[in-house]
Amino acid sequence: MSNNKEEKIHMSDSCVKGLGIALKDERVIKAINHKINQQYVFRGYKCEGITISEVVKVHLDFDCQPEEPCTIEPSLYVTVNLIKGYVEHIEGENT
Repeated sequence: MSNNKEEKIHMSDSCVKGLGIALKDERVIKAINHKINQQYVFRGYKCEGITISEVVKVHLDFDCQPEEPCTIEPSLYVTVNLIKGYVEHIEGENT
């Protein structure tokens, strides 16, 4: 049981570290500002796809205004290399 708790803490630490790296990247900041300017609503973040310890995929969850149905997926998916400390890829930045 202790190992499972330690694994969750490690995943959480990796997620927070990945989020920190992502939020320092100029391309990510530009993409977030674009989403805000397009009137998308930020709903939070979570990490997905932590399959290898050096890479984390940060999901920045954006949604349309409550009265407007989304015709596209407005979220950002940022792939971060934790070892080298940089953003490898941004998905959804031009929507």
